[in-house]
Amino acid sequence: MSIFDAFNWTIWSQQLYRLAVFRFDKSRTKLVTDNAQLLMSLALIGVVVGELCYIGYKIHLGESIIEHNQGKKTTHLLVLILYLEFALTVICGIYFLINAILKRHKQIIFFDKLQKIDDTMRRNFDVILNHGRFKLISILFLLIVLLYYNVIVTIVIYIATRQALKSINAMIILVIYILQAATSGIFTHGFIGYVMAIYVRVVKLNLKLGEIVRYPPEHLELIYASNSELCMEMMKFTKIYKQLCSCVDELNRIYGFSLVLHFTHDFTLLTSQIFCMFYVSYYEQWADSKLKILALVLWMILNILKITFICFVCHVTRNEINECSLNLRKFSNEANEDDLSDLVDMFSLQNIHLKTEFTANNFFSIDMSLFYTIISACTTYLVILIQFKNYEDENTAVGVVN
Repeated sequence: MSIFDAFNWTIWSQQLYRLAVFRFDKSRTKLVTDNAQLLMSLALIGVVVGELCYIGYKIHLGESIIEHNQGKKTTHLLVLILYLEFALTVICGIYFLINAILKRHKQIIFFDKLQKIDDTMRRNFDVILNHGRFKLISILFLLIVLLYYNVIVTIVIYIATRQALKSINAMIILVIYILQAATSGIFTHGFIGYVMAIYVRVVKLNLKLGEIVRYPPEHLELIYASNSELCMEMMKFTKIYKQLCSCVDELNRIYGFSLVLHFTHDFTLLTSQIFCMFYVSYYEQWADSKLKILALVLWMILNILKITFICFVCHVTRNEINECSLNLRKFSNEANEDDLSDLVDMFSLQNIHLKTEFTANNFFSIDMSLFYTIISACTTYLVILIQFKNYEDENTAVGVVN
């Protein structure tokens, strides 16, 4: 089974949501661009832009309703937050579609690089990757993503806002949001799958290096007949290492700004979810609000898990790459050869200047520190939103609405 078979379902799901504008060739051994899918993506972008305009129109109507109901204690700020979440979700969906068109060739290059790494590891080190297990895990996570975004989120939003979903317009907005949120879920599934593909290969490389560096220098000199053979072995490891780092850089170029929008959306969604829980629990009776709170808690927990999983996968992959670099350095120290030391010194110097990590268009690094930053920022903005809500209620009580 090749890497293309391992990512078969991932690519299919991306094609379904127009996040992949390429297909397999007839031999199913490589990816090629598809003009028909390109035209379908362009048409879908036009539809989604229309959706965004519709949401903007509804926001304008919502402001008019607020202005004509100044005597009632309405959820003005809550309505604004929900519309903002809808609009930001659709904007992310539009950019994901555009990015899939613009970066389709780079996505194909990324797969080609992974395929070359697999061939090199199999040829030089007899390392064979279990693509079947990777495919099974990918399918399992895909089913979870589709179930979450198309079923659970729909039920959660319906329970939380069923009193407001009595009009056709509200139902249309709900359907639009579910479709665009599912696009975000497929984007997350694909990105995590690509990062995990790099992680698996780095782990295999580290295991192979670990088998070598565990031996003392005198035993290592017995394994290799000459200094040149030892240098050649070292060059094979460094070559694969650089190719894996190149795959990380390729992912950063493909998904850089998409990740900026993605985390911005997740941050605003998490803040909105926590604020909605506060609002419902504070302003409504427990008998009326317990189902809403339960739905919001479920929605929030799954959103936190998604953020955590992305940050965690990128974090452990980066650490594994750094561990590989340390193993290469240890390999050269154990060998105790001048030529090999010079080779690794040059390699180490490159690592210092070219730091390998997952970034969102160089705005921030994607690791567990980003997760902690998001949680702390949510706390700060939640306090600000509560203050705004209290200010709104005070003005509403005296007949003034801002």
